[in-house]
Amino acid sequence: MSSIRTTKIQFGDGLSVIDEGSGVVRVDGGGGAALEWEDTGTGASGGAVLTVQDEGTALPVRATMNFIGAGVTASDDSANSRTNVTIPGAAAGGFTDPLWSALGFKALTGSPREFGCNVGLVSGAIQASAVWIKAGSVLTRIGLYMVSGGFGVTTCKVGVYDSGSALLASSANTVALPQGTGWRLATLASAWTCPTDGVYYLAYIAVGSDLGTYFSNASPTAQGWAALSSSPATGSPWITWQQSGQTDLTNPATPAAFADKTPLIYAI
Repeated sequence: MSSIRTTKIQFGDGLSVIDEGSGVVRVDGGGGAALEWEDTGTGASGGAVLTVQDEGTALPVRATMNFIGAGVTASDDSANSRTNVTIPGAAAGGFTDPLWSALGFKALTGSPREFGCNVGLVSGAIQASAVWIKAGSVLTRIGLYMVSGGFGVTTCKVGVYDSGSALLASSANTVALPQGTGWRLATLASAWTCPTDGVYYLAYIAVGSDLGTYFSNASPTAQGWAALSSSPATGSPWITWQQSGQTDLTNPATPAAFADKTPLIYAI
C-alpha cells in the first residue's frame, strides 16, 4: 500500500472542528460553509476520501483541492509528509464591522460618522459605553475624541469594565488626555488581553474644572440617552452607564442611567 500524505489545517477564530462519529470529521466555518472528511476505506490507496461541501451541498470528489481566499495559505511540510493549510479567523476587535478593525481600532463605542455634537466632560462622573471585544484582543491604550481641550483637570483615567461592573484594566492619572484636541489617548498601566468574547465597557473619568468638550452623538437628547441606557432584553444589560460623585474609577462600579450624550471612546 502506498503511503498517505496528510493535510494539516490550522483554524482561526470562528471555525470549529466537529467529530460527528462514524469516521466523519466536519470543519464548520459558519454560515453553512464546511469541509467534511469521511473515512470510507474505499480510497484509491485504501485511505480516506475527502468530501468537500459548499454550504452543505457535496461537491464532486477530485484528486486536487485548491485553497483560495484572503489570508489562506498552504505550504509543503516535507519533514512530516504533509501539506499545511492555514485559515485565519476573523480579525480580533471590539466590533463586527471590519472597516474599523482595518483602520486600527480594537474597540469603538460608535461610528465616528454618526457623531457630531460637542459635550462638556462632567467632573467626577465615570462614563462607560458597551463594546464587543473578541478573545485574544490586546488593548494597550484607550482614549476620547476631544473637540476642545480643558486645562483645569486634576484627575483623568480610562479603563475597561466587564459586564459585571468589575474594573479589569485602567490607566495611570493622565491629565494631558483632555488638554488637547482630536484623538486623545491614555496608556493602560499594563496591556490587557481579553479572556473571552463578550460585552465589555470602555470607561473614563475626569475630575476638576474646565475639562474641555468631547465628541458625542448628534442625537438623541440627554434625556433620551437616560431612557436608552439599558437594553430591553432580560436583565436589562447596560448599553451606556455612569456613576457620579467619584474621584477615581471604582471597583466594582455601581452603574446608573447615563445622564448625558455618550462620548466616542475607542481602544487601540
